[in-house]
Amino acid sequence: MSEYGAQFKDESMLSIPLMMKSDPPALDMQQDNLEFGFSTDQPSGVLFYVRNIESSQVEERIMILLNGGDLEAYIDLGAGSTMLRVLGPFNDTFRHVVVFKRFGNRVLFDVDNIGYEYDTLEPVDETEFNERYLMVVGGVETNMTSYGLDGLHGYTGCLTGLTYNGMQPLETLFRSNPEEDQSNTVHRQQCQMFQVKEDNNKAKTPVTPTQPIMVTHCSLLIVRFSFYLL
Repeated sequence: MSEYGAQFKDESMLSIPLMMKSDPPALDMQQDNLEFGFSTDQPSGVLFYVRNIESSQVEERIMILLNGGDLEAYIDLGAGSTMLRVLGPFNDTFRHVVVFKRFGNRVLFDVDNIGYEYDTLEPVDETEFNERYLMVVGGVETNMTSYGLDGLHGYTGCLTGLTYNGMQPLETLFRSNPEEDQSNTVHRQQCQMFQVKEDNNKAKTPVTPTQPIMVTHCSLLIVRFSFYLL
């Protein structure tokens, strides 16, 4: 994973419009690849989701969230939602690494390389994410109640090395952030929760990103403070 990270808190979020192709290759619609690290002491919050456009006839989404310290992945390709859960607690201030991979109706959802097997989505003939319209990192869109977001809230803690289908939004944001930021929107800040902790059973050494930032109400390409993906 890349070294770039951000501290999310309160109602901060990062939203990235995804450029939809008029006729995308079938292979692009059948695959998703997501990886990121996180560290928090909070038991719940939406870490990541990607959805289709609201004007579509059906809702399609992939969402990763913390719920009571457990990690949950929700996958809906238009024919009903499947939920996968990895039991925690993951709100222990350790750094944890999430890997989500989808190939058609086969999905891998793994944390800290535990070694989970691929699961099969139902129905088995639903294999394509047809219109990826928006990626949201660390938060929830204002007044958004569809896509299973009603009643959910954003994430508080550190996120690093986020990569989704080859895109690295945290790295893009950091590289776009000037040395002298006058916007009062984006500020560089150490991810303070990334610290070494030990228990009687195991020891983990979280890695502090060398160039972290803090994100507050920030957006790539849209809303408030814009950065353009090249």
